Amino acid sequence: MPLNFGKNPHDFLTVSAIALACFLSARFADGLMGFGVMASPVWPPAGIALASLVLFGYRQWVGVAAGMLSFDLALDVPWFVAGIMASGQTLGAITGAWLLRRMQFQPSLTRLQDALGFIFQGVVLSPIVNATISTINAGLTGIVDWQQPGTHWSTIWLGDGMGILTIAPVLFTWLGDRPGQQTMGQPPRHQWRSRLRKYSIDGEMLIWAISLLGVSWFVFQSSTQKVAHYPLEYLPFPFLIWAALRFGQRSTVLGGLIVSGSAILGVVQGRGPFLSAEGNLREAIILLQIFVGIITATALVLAAAVTERQQVEEKLRQKEKYLRGIFEGAGIGIGLDDLNGRIFESNPVLQTMLGYSREELEQLTFADFTHPEDLAKDTELFQEMIAGQRNTYQLEKRHIRKDGEVIWVRLTNSLVRDEAGNPKFTIGVVENISDRKQAEAALQQSEARFRVIAETAACAVLVYQGSRLRYANPAAEQITEYSRDELLAIDFWNLAHPEYRELVRGRGLARQRGEAVPFRYEIKILTKSGLERWVDFAAGVGSFEGQPAGIATAYDITDRKLAEAKLVFTANRERLLSEMASRIRSSLNIETILQTTVEEVRQFLKADRVFIGCFGDCGSCRAVAESVAPEWAPVLGWQISDHHVDAIKALFQSSRLRVINDTSQIQKTPFLAEYYQRCQVRAGMGISLYLDGQMFGVLIANQCSGPREWQPFEIELLEQLATGVEIAIKQGRLYRQKQILAADLERQVEQRTAELQQRMEDLQHLNQVKDLLLHAVSHDLRTPVQGMLMVMNQLRSRCCESETVSVPRSILDRMIQSSDDQLQLLNALREEPATDDCKLALACRSFSLHKVLQAALQTVEPLFLQSQVQLTNQISADLPRVFADPAQIQQVLEALLTNAVKHNLPGVTIALHTDVINIDLDHASDNPSDSFKLIQITVEDTGVGMTQDQCDRLFKPYVRSLDNPRRTGIGLGLYRCRQIMIAHSGQIGVTSQPGSGSKFWFTLPVAWN
Repeated sequence: MPLNFGKNPHDFLTVSAIALACFLSARFADGLMGFGVMASPVWPPAGIALASLVLFGYRQWVGVAAGMLSFDLALDVPWFVAGIMASGQTLGAITGAWLLRRMQFQPSLTRLQDALGFIFQGVVLSPIVNATISTINAGLTGIVDWQQPGTHWSTIWLGDGMGILTIAPVLFTWLGDRPGQQTMGQPPRHQWRSRLRKYSIDGEMLIWAISLLGVSWFVFQSSTQKVAHYPLEYLPFPFLIWAALRFGQRSTVLGGLIVSGSAILGVVQGRGPFLSAEGNLREAIILLQIFVGIITATALVLAAAVTERQQVEEKLRQKEKYLRGIFEGAGIGIGLDDLNGRIFESNPVLQTMLGYSREELEQLTFADFTHPEDLAKDTELFQEMIAGQRNTYQLEKRHIRKDGEVIWVRLTNSLVRDEAGNPKFTIGVVENISDRKQAEAALQQSEARFRVIAETAACAVLVYQGSRLRYANPAAEQITEYSRDELLAIDFWNLAHPEYRELVRGRGLARQRGEAVPFRYEIKILTKSGLERWVDFAAGVGSFEGQPAGIATAYDITDRKLAEAKLVFTANRERLLSEMASRIRSSLNIETILQTTVEEVRQFLKADRVFIGCFGDCGSCRAVAESVAPEWAPVLGWQISDHHVDAIKALFQSSRLRVINDTSQIQKTPFLAEYYQRCQVRAGMGISLYLDGQMFGVLIANQCSGPREWQPFEIELLEQLATGVEIAIKQGRLYRQKQILAADLERQVEQRTAELQQRMEDLQHLNQVKDLLLHAVSHDLRTPVQGMLMVMNQLRSRCCESETVSVPRSILDRMIQSSDDQLQLLNALREEPATDDCKLALACRSFSLHKVLQAALQTVEPLFLQSQVQLTNQISADLPRVFADPAQIQQVLEALLTNAVKHNLPGVTIALHTDVINIDLDHASDNPSDSFKLIQITVEDTGVGMTQDQCDRLFKPYVRSLDNPRRTGIGLGLYRCRQIMIAHSGQIGVTSQPGSGSKFWFTLPVAWN
């Protein structure tokens, strides 16, 4: 992963710290030694660079290169020379890190292989890269003489190696991950003993550090003349051994660094044992390098070896503790015996099992508590194992407890040998099997009883384990026709019929797995000879010879199944015959009866085809009903030629029934050969059908899949069905004759019904004419008669006692006019204007509407006076003339005025007014001829008013008023007004609300100029 200083500041800090460490350590070494660009005998930056790459990864090479380049540039050498020098030191560190990682190096240096690998690959091999590059660079730049390159190369190699050896281990152990196992210097916490031990170790470590510093100062800071003749340089070595044995790798490498630093400082200051009396610095440096290498490498290897041994010892202690826990906590007895059979170690379970304590068992041999009957066998096997003939043996035997009780045990004895392969001791594992032995004894008794019962049982008894039968009783041999050996050699499900084989297999295996499956069911099996048998099968889970097993019983119920099948067949046959008879009685539809019959017969007989052929009137024969399996070609509608009909009749001449079990075994006429080929017949039954003594058809059942042995009950069923079919056909024909007669009778009834309906319509029309006549008499003639009656009453009141009455001409004219009106109404009744389709005869002309209105007001004036009507006439005399029949319009006005008076209380106010309406035929045209005018006449009263429903029904004829029970007549007054307006191409209507009066209006066209 590349460095990313922007997103990860930690990378920048790490690189900066490495670069700074390399630069400062180089400056320190250069300042201390004073060699400048020449090689230093101990080069600390090499150790820092290697440790940085191993601990923090290859990415940190940037920090190493930056630090070394900065130092090299500080020496006032050309930049390219400094770059080559920095690159050599960086490549050396990368090479060393790669070599260490390749050997799976652990920086904790707690393993001996890590310490040796570090010395060989990190200290010896990795400096070669920098020494080679730096020597070439120095030779090319003239820093060193080409005649002595070896001296320069070896100096660099030794300097880098010593720097790596002294600095890198300190960084590895103090900056890297600490080892996972606790050492003597890292006791468990929270226990007072551990704390006391820690304090004592810390005190010991303090004494060690002070002693090491004092000895190192004495040895390496003394004057050369005092110590040159004594080998005092190795005096600190025992202190390093002390650290390796007591404090671990971290303190050991730190001590090595202290000793090496003291020695280097002494040489630099001209002191110590490495300088001779003559003060030869080169010889002192070589001796210094040898000393640093030996003392540091020895301390490093020694500490690693001691730490590794301590770890092994700790693992052995943990393993021993683990094994002791297993030994003491095991659920079975364990005893360790010497080669004489004496028990020198035993666990609590064995002690409890035998009733002896540990000390008592150590005084006994296995022969002391072994049952006498089992001792000889046990001793023999024990001696064979000691002699090397076997490594282990297992034996079930009896032990005698201390209290005298005899128990059964299973002994597994194993021999343990030493490194030379000689017998050392034995391990005996003892399991108490007394309960099992008792259970086995009980099981043996149970199996003995089971075997007696099974051997004498009338049903088959089978025991299976896995897929194989383990036991079969004699009844099973008799039912299946297999011998016992044959039964035990096959899978248990292979006894079942193929239809039930998968069912038996699945349930049998599931039952052994402990799954819940039905324990009893009926299945078919196949005997050895291939016969099918029905058995009542029941199974459960038990044990056989001490192992779980399935136990099953099977009762032969073949006879019961055959009886049930016969009963079912008989019941189905009776049901079929009964349903057929019921259909004949209920349906009498011959096509439906025949089709249903062939379908049910085929299903009942399980045949491939059943069909009925009938002879026609022209001598042919046709298949009229068929039921056939999908895999066979149908023959429905097959027409047999005339010359084959005689052949069919000849086949059934000698016998009505014909049964063929195998068509390949009989002689065939040409017709039979064609019929068998066309219908794929391999076996068949046929029976002739008779009607009125004449053969009219055949009922055929075919088996197309192969020959078939037709059973007697199947033949009997076909005979009975043939009789039913004959009855059905006979009744069907009678039913058709009955349908023909019924259809003719129905046609006559329909004709008579149509005549009666026509007469009823005529009578209804006459009744309508009668109702109109009554209305005319009771309603239309009432107004003029009532007016005339009022005039005559006035005249009679004037005459007093005089016999003669003088009549004014105006009154006489009005009486004549009233009589004319009555005559016109009577003539109109003769014209029968009772329907909308009947058109009125109009005498239209141009006239003044004001004059017609005045005439109508004079007619109803007596009625207005009697009812105290207040009239408001707003119709002016200068209205435009209208084109209409004035007599009819006057009749409409009189009807509306009379209606306003009769249907309201006395004192009602009636208002008359008109409006002229312009109608534009073409809105886009300015031509006056494209428009015409209408006059709307309105008769408005202040009476009781009407509902909207009454308004909708007002202009329709009615027999009796639904709104005023006191009224008589059929109510054709307003209906006649509507007819008059329709005849004039006008309109008439009313708007009203209850309590607000009514407003009647009608329109008439204005006369053209």
